Amino acid sequence: MLHALLATTALLLPTPADPAALAKDYAAAVKALNDAHVAKPAAKSEEELAKKLPAGASKALAELVKSKDAPGLAAALVVAGEAALDLDRMDDFETVRVRLLKVAPDDAKALGIALHDRGSSRAERMASRPRG
Repeated sequence: MLHALLATTALLLPTPADPAALAKDYAAAVKALNDAHVAKPAAKSEEELAKKLPAGASKALAELVKSKDAPGLAAALVVAGEAALDLDRMDDFETVRVRLLKVAPDDAKALGIALHDRGSSRAERMASRPRG
């Protein structure tokens, strides 16, 4: 009886999400938003476009950043960081970069830093990133 109760309780506890899946969800939402904008531009600026990211994607990123250290976490953070840059979400990028510094400093260095200058284009910011 106790064994059955413990098994049932274990099923009710939330299981930690896979960091790779969380990063993939975030990156897919960014790509979908960018693709939709290319097909039919609706936002007047990158900042306006970035605000249209679905709440579920933001939630996935928040969960990713809070993930416990595990194999694959650093790679997942890099995916999310690059996606954040693709959509000009500097706050998301910085959050990912700070977490990545704790998990894999060399990967954080390779991801680079982003200096947000409202006068520069995304291409100019991406060009200033170090390449590995």
